[in-house]
Amino acid sequence: MLLTADLVREAYQTPEIFSSRATIPTVPHPDWLWIPTMVDPPRHAEYRRLLNLAFSPRFVRNMEAEIRQDCVDTIERFSASGSCDFLSEFAKVFPTQVFLRILGLPMEHTEMFMGWVETIFEGLGHFGDEAEDQLQAQREIRAYFAEVHEDRTPTRARRRTTTSSPSSPPRPWVTGPSPRRSSSTCPRCSCWPVSTR
Repeated sequence: MLLTADLVREAYQTPEIFSSRATIPTVPHPDWLWIPTMVDPPRHAEYRRLLNLAFSPRFVRNMEAEIRQDCVDTIERFSASGSCDFLSEFAKVFPTQVFLRILGLPMEHTEMFMGWVETIFEGLGHFGDEAEDQLQAQREIRAYFAEVHEDRTPTRARRRTTTSSPSSPPRPWVTGPSPRRSSSTCPRCSCWPVSTR
C-alpha cells in the first residue's frame, strides 16, 4: 500500500509497473478503454490537454450561473416535500447535469445518461451473457456521441443548418481558453494542469 505522497507520485509516473490499463484487480485484461483514466503516459498527456480546456477556472466561471440554476432547479423538485432520497434525487442527477452542461448537451437527456452510467458500473467484472446489458449501454453511448460528433463537424453542421428547422439548431461547440502552465502538474504524467487563472 502506498502511504506517502512521494510513493503515490512515483507509482503514477512509473506506468511500466503501475499501469492504468487495468483498473479492476479481477479483470487484468479488460476489453474496454476509458479515456483518459485507462491511458498511460505519454498519450495520457495528450488527452489531459484537451480536457483541461473545459475545466479551467475561467471556463467554469463562465458557466457558474447556469450550473447554479441547475442545482436550484434540482433541489426545488423535492424541496416542497421536506425530504428526499439524496442519492437518487440529487447526488446522481446534479453531477450528470453538470456533465451535460459542460458538453453543451440537452438537459432533458439527464435520465438517459444516468441509466447508461448505472448499467455500465453495475456490470463491471461481468463477462459473456452477464455483460450484455453493459455492452448494449456502451453501444448506445457510442452511437449517441457519434451523432453529436457529426452534428458538430463544420461541414455537417452547415448542411444541417440549411435543412433543419429553427427549433433544432446544431449543438454548440465546447470551447475554452488555452491552458497555461503552473507549478501544479498532473501526477500521472506531469502534463499541463488545469489553469490556475
